[in-house]
Amino acid sequence: MREISVWFIVDVIIKKIWFILLTIAVLAGSAFVVNSYFVDPIYAASSAVIGSNGAVGSEYEEAETTSSNKINSSDLASSLNMIDTYVDTMKTNAFYEAVVKRPEIVTLGYDATQLRQMVTVEKRSEYSLFIDVTVMSKNPKHAITIANSI
Repeated sequence: MREISVWFIVDVIIKKIWFILLTIAVLAGSAFVVNSYFVDPIYAASSAVIGSNGAVGSEYEEAETTSSNKINSSDLASSLNMIDTYVDTMKTNAFYEAVVKRPEIVTLGYDATQLRQMVTVEKRSEYSLFIDVTVMSKNPKHAITIANSI
């Protein structure tokens, strides 16, 4: 059985360096051409929505002016429990039908089915009141407009 030394491997690489560099150049050029001419760019716009039962947000605003109002744990717990419902609601056809009727969305020309395919709605984490909304579109202005409208 023949042993392969490090010097043997280095010698082979040096002898075939032109082939290695040519292969790298061809693959890099191919990747550039494919990405430049055949792949449409997809833009993403994200926004965050805070969900609460109403008590959490209103008490927070009042708490800035007076120190007597505090967020109570039952309001926070009920808000956390409602987040899953909000996320599920934001995934329904009825929700997207309402969004399509907004004046800024009507001008874009999308229907509810198209919007639903473009939008991803997820709860940020188990103990967060935030819902993350991400819109994917071939037009960056459309993605921003839809994300801000939701």
